[in-house]
Amino acid sequence: MARKKKATAQEMASASPLVPLFTSSQLLESQPIVYQILKNSFQNNKVNHAYLLTGSDQTQLLQIALLMAQSLVCEQPDTLACSAC
Repeated sequence: MARKKKATAQEMASASPLVPLFTSSQLLESQPIVYQILKNSFQNNKVNHAYLLTGSDQTQLLQIALLMAQSLVCEQPDTLACSAC
C-alpha cells in the first residue's frame, strides 16, 4: 500500500480559501506592535514558550499563529518566515 505524502503547512493553508497566508510585510502593516515583538524575539533568538493571541478577528489571529509557526521552521536566514519555503 502506498503512503500518502504529508501536506506542508503552506499547502494546507493555501488549500483552504478561508485562511490565506499572511506575510511579515502584511503583519507589519496591520499589526506593527505584534510585528515588532515577534521580530525582536526571533532576531534575538529568544522565542517564548507561549504567546497569547487575542482579538475579535479569528482569521487574522490564525494567520499570525501560522506566520509564527512558519518562522520557527523557515529554512531562510531572514528574521520572520520568508513565505517561500
